[in-house]
Amino acid sequence: MPTTQLRRPGRRTLAFALATAVAGTGIAYAGYMHSDGRQQAEPQRAKAVTESAAFVQAARTGKQVEVTADRTEHSTTWARPDGQLTKRFHASPVRVHKDGEWRAINTDLRRGEAGWETTATSARMVFTAGSDKPDSERASRAGVQRVHW
Repeated sequence: MPTTQLRRPGRRTLAFALATAVAGTGIAYAGYMHSDGRQQAEPQRAKAVTESAAFVQAARTGKQVEVTADRTEHSTTWARPDGQLTKRFHASPVRVHKDGEWRAINTDLRRGEAGWETTATSARMVFTAGSDKPDSERASRAGVQRVHW
């Protein structure tokens, strides 16, 4: 008759629990702020740094190097001098891909053709004084809808 042996939690379980605890408590990120309250702009690079180039530079300098080719709205990846990758995930977007380059989130309003709109956010927002026309359009992530009243 086969016997069932109960296993105690091992290293993998401990590593998973530790990673979950760290990610759960450290995932919210507000961004780096200047002393006057402005959000720090990220440096713009003409060419994205690939993983292999970042590993070479990290080994040469002894410091971690950002892998800009792996940037997303919600994550940043670094190559470390020891040959490992470090990735930081953010609960909300910290940058937006606009006009072919990554920019820090900027909620400042600027005058646009349709009204006042945000400078660099993940969702386009336009503020207007309204319209004299009986038909208007309402935009959402699902699409643009025509509103009648």
